[in-house]
Amino acid sequence: MAAGVPVLSRLQCSLCPCGGAVRPVPLEHVCECESRGLERRMAAVGAAAAEAESSDSEPEQEHGSPQKLIRKVSTSGQIRSKTILKEGKLMKQTNFQRWKRRYFKLRGRTLYYAQTAKSIIFDEVDLTDASVAESSTKNVNNSFTVITPCRRLVLCAENRKEMEEWIAALKSVQNREHFESTQFSMDHFSGMHNWYACSHARPTYCNVCREALSGVTSHGLSCEVCKFKAHKRCAVRATNNCKWTTLASIGKDILEDEDGISMPHQWLEGNLPVSAKCTVCDKTCGSVLRLQDWRCLWCKAMVHAGCKDQLSPKCPLGQCKVSVIPPTALNSIDSD
Repeated sequence: MAAGVPVLSRLQCSLCPCGGAVRPVPLEHVCECESRGLERRMAAVGAAAAEAESSDSEPEQEHGSPQKLIRKVSTSGQIRSKTILKEGKLMKQTNFQRWKRRYFKLRGRTLYYAQTAKSIIFDEVDLTDASVAESSTKNVNNSFTVITPCRRLVLCAENRKEMEEWIAALKSVQNREHFESTQFSMDHFSGMHNWYACSHARPTYCNVCREALSGVTSHGLSCEVCKFKAHKRCAVRATNNCKWTTLASIGKDILEDEDGISMPHQWLEGNLPVSAKCTVCDKTCGSVLRLQDWRCLWCKAMVHAGCKDQLSPKCPLGQCKVSVIPPTALNSIDSD
């Protein structure tokens, strides 16, 4: 045996051509064999964990699909304000060919689903350009498939009549007039956040309870407009303070001077990028340990809490101000 190679005595190797004989084996050879075995075991454990968590957190994107799926969600309060077309329980197939019962609600051109009717957070499926058809699934009757540009849902009803009712309701939303989609888009002007489930590569904190978002994947919600962060349990308590859209949405924060009406900063606390520097003192700001310091949603200025009062209250709208229509220029929004 070569000098300098450490040896483990009385170690049984189950992967070598030696047939499992108990004899001294070089440590580097054992590590190579064991690493292959460890990879297999870790892959099996990862698959089992993913299957156990695949109820609603899986992206359900088809292999080879060029589009990246953003898992959008809504709170029960946001859904309650919309007209009900159909709702009820259906069986939903997961990525691991298992069936789980979920509660579905059809509102406008969006299909929502959660574990129960009383759940706080519902996943969204945009039915724009979707196709619906009865499908043949092994050992399952009354199943149908909903295919959108980003995902594919296989659902199962309790009987054929219920399946036909769901297929008819899902197809009917494709033929509805444009005013319904316009009414749906009005939520963007009410200050409501537009949630989607996401993961974060660095410590991130909830803007509602100020505690860390814990977990490995899809462990928090983020607003796709203003990047407001929240736990799933906290989203229903989040204030409707998304990015301003009209003059009325600014409210009492509006600035008035001899030149007329000016646009103020709209601040969001914490979760600043690692390279953030204060606009006032040019020192590093933000923290990975807590919700700290501020960022303007319009001009992207970042400041310390102690420096915020030293910054001009008028927002310059940032580098892209030429292409930005400030909310001060819009008096009202209607369905026209």
